[in-house]
Amino acid sequence: MKKIFVFVFAVILLLTQNVYAFKLQTGDNSIKTYKNIPGITQEEIEAIESLQATGKALKFGSTTGTGLYPSEDGTLNGFFKEISIMLSEQLQIQFEPQVYIWSDLIAGLESNEIDFTPILTATPERRKIYHMTEPITQRSIKMYTLKSTKPLEEIASTRPLIFAVLEGAVTTDQLAMVYPHKFTTVPVEGYLAATELILNGTVDAYLDEDDVDYFFADHNLIRSHDLSVPLLVPISISTQNDSLAPIISVIGKFLKSGGINEILTISASSKREYASENFLNKLTDEEKAYLNERQKRNEVI
Repeated sequence: MKKIFVFVFAVILLLTQNVYAFKLQTGDNSIKTYKNIPGITQEEIEAIESLQATGKALKFGSTTGTGLYPSEDGTLNGFFKEISIMLSEQLQIQFEPQVYIWSDLIAGLESNEIDFTPILTATPERRKIYHMTEPITQRSIKMYTLKSTKPLEEIASTRPLIFAVLEGAVTTDQLAMVYPHKFTTVPVEGYLAATELILNGTVDAYLDEDDVDYFFADHNLIRSHDLSVPLLVPISISTQNDSLAPIISVIGKFLKSGGINEILTISASSKREYASENFLNKLTDEEKAYLNERQKRNEVI
């Protein structure tokens, strides 16, 4: 009985959790079609219609994580999938979410094989390479270490810390501005390479956005840490294809005209959905049967 009580309490807590979202600006969230977006130009309308005429789906690439992850049936779910649906409806062009490892994503953007990504942080240097919107959301930087490791502060008192970071990411520069201890970095292609370096002791921690909680949340040997000084990074929709620059411009105008409010709603809903799916995946068959039986009887938990 006690086990069931704890289980039911956990379900209630999950269903009633509050999800934090930051608000960039307000606006009238009543735009029904791209032609009604305030400030859109005839040139931008023609660029959209030209893409519509091709019938081509635009690749909307992301790394796997809490923002875009496979469900049990293999379909992709998450915040970025919902953003791709919103953009498809708004611009009447198919945005197709796809997952890549980090290095393939960057290479695909460079070759124009991948049309857009929603995971890059806009910096002055990146804006020289990519066409980028204003931020659509923000993420926290976290550290991932062995569960058995000494406190990083203790290690830092004897030598500089060694962190694995994604190659080409801006994490290092951002961390250097707020982190109180000296550190050096080892570039990696993704979480798999970082995991190996953590496990063999080459690095003290892996630094990445909290999106990779998807991989480490249930790891037997690795756990996540929040930074002592919180570090939040904004992410933007980006393309390296000059011919798609008008689409970035239109999305930017949509955001400024109230579209950001729709995105914030999607973000909160996606976080709840991910938390619910992640929770249900951890249930035993007995617990799932208990919930299913209550649901069949339309009983409120």
